[in-house]
Amino acid sequence: MTRPEAGADLLVVDAPAACQADYQKSLADVARSVSFANSGEDVGRVARERSSPVVLVHLDGPDGANPDPARLMRALRGLSDLPVIFVSQEVSQALSLLSRHSGPFDYLAWPIVPELAGAKIGTFLGLRRAAEKHAELERERDRLADALESEKRRTDTLVALAGEHVHRGKNLLAIIQSISLRTVSDGRSIADARSALIGRLRAIARAYHMATATGHAGAELHEIVEAELGEAAHRIVASGPSVRLKGGMVQTFTLVIHELTANALAYGALSTPVGSVAIGWTFFDCGEESYLEVDWTERNGPPVVSPERQGFGLSLVATFAGTGAEFPNVSFDPSGFVCRLRLSQDMIAAD
Repeated sequence: MTRPEAGADLLVVDAPAACQADYQKSLADVARSVSFANSGEDVGRVARERSSPVVLVHLDGPDGANPDPARLMRALRGLSDLPVIFVSQEVSQALSLLSRHSGPFDYLAWPIVPELAGAKIGTFLGLRRAAEKHAELERERDRLADALESEKRRTDTLVALAGEHVHRGKNLLAIIQSISLRTVSDGRSIADARSALIGRLRAIARAYHMATATGHAGAELHEIVEAELGEAAHRIVASGPSVRLKGGMVQTFTLVIHELTANALAYGALSTPVGSVAIGWTFFDCGEESYLEVDWTERNGPPVVSPERQGFGLSLVATFAGTGAEFPNVSFDPSGFVCRLRLSQDMIAAD
């Protein structure tokens, strides 16, 4: 006879000593090993320690007399999740206990018929394998569901990023168009317009790189300032707390710093060997609102002359005047050009 499972170790409870040899013989072809315990032990623990997938309970008692039902029920409570086969000469005795057992069970008449025992034990083992397979399939289902949900979140993120890239691309083209038109219509010579346009486009390129390098999380203000000061950085003192601007503000603020730096190099304090610039930023409270103020101060440059008209740079600076601030937010004091930029909280990325 083929064994139901090569690794099946059966546990027999309350088998009289005189019957144990018969159990060994009857179950030799359907189990790898047969061990014995009595209902006074912690049968559930013993069954698990011995990896017994099926437990046989000999109802005729360990001494061959009628069993103690209370004692048996205490033993069976530890076997509620294991299959139990009741073995008895009296069917009525088995039936009286079957109705009181909550776990899976079956019945064998004593003496045991090996073929019948093999079929019943094999059925339980088959059910166990099916349950294990079902549990494995459920785990695989849950894993695939988690993977699907993760992929869905990833897809949603990519779609959102793609949409943001499209939006930023449209904004970038609009900014480039605006800058190009303003640059060539400022009354400059062709050479000056070309130089100014190239400088502004490069500033936009740097801003776009900073804004997208961190997944559109914006850029640190000090990084923007350092990038735009370029070779003039050694003549400019920059100071302020760590602040991250939102992605949508990076391009505009970068252009402002670029315009201030280019103007200082061409006409302002940085156009002379002894001139200097200080740029600092700090937070202020104004009523219930708070804002970041950025001050650009030039000293020891040539005499400051107020321009006859407002070009691209001053128009851009004016957008940072801030609500309720005096306009314009620049001063052409003879001692040096001063610019004050005000950034509201909605321009600043959260920590």
